[in-house]
Amino acid sequence: MSSNRYGIVVIGSGPGGFASAVRAAQLEAKVVLIEKYFIGETCLSCGCMPTKFLWQALKLKQKIQKSYEYGFKVNSESIIFADIIDKKNRNISDIRKGVELILSSYPIEVIKGCASFKDKNALTVLNNEQSLEIVADKIIIASGTKPFSIKSFEFDGNKIISSTQKF
Repeated sequence: MSSNRYGIVVIGSGPGGFASAVRAAQLEAKVVLIEKYFIGETCLSCGCMPTKFLWQALKLKQKIQKSYEYGFKVNSESIIFADIIDKKNRNISDIRKGVELILSSYPIEVIKGCASFKDKNALTVLNNEQSLEIVADKIIIASGTKPFSIKSFEFDGNKIISSTQKF
């Protein structure tokens, strides 16, 4: 197990973690950002950004359906949902690359892995069977959220889905 010391460790790269890491680097702290999955995580992968994109696609479909009132003869049944999902995925990928580019423009070390506390100033980060010990003056936890199922309204993957389910 190797050890590294930082001024600030940020756990999670969503909007809160990303902004915290950038601001800490701007203030000249030695910063490491730890992310378990993908840069931007829930917000970019399955949360606010994809939801907003799909909401806009739905609003456009509704406008197309009402366009006959203005003399347009458009068939909204020819909309291909798989193409909408592909476009959403490309947009999310482009946004993620932008976030990664911003992070790389600052002296922020990014480590992919799962962090756990050893004590109030020390973490162990596991990734691909490797273990890294990190010591920090300050640790910011910006690890996001998980979908929460309500009793009697369990996720069934059909009528009730979570933000992380694939369809």
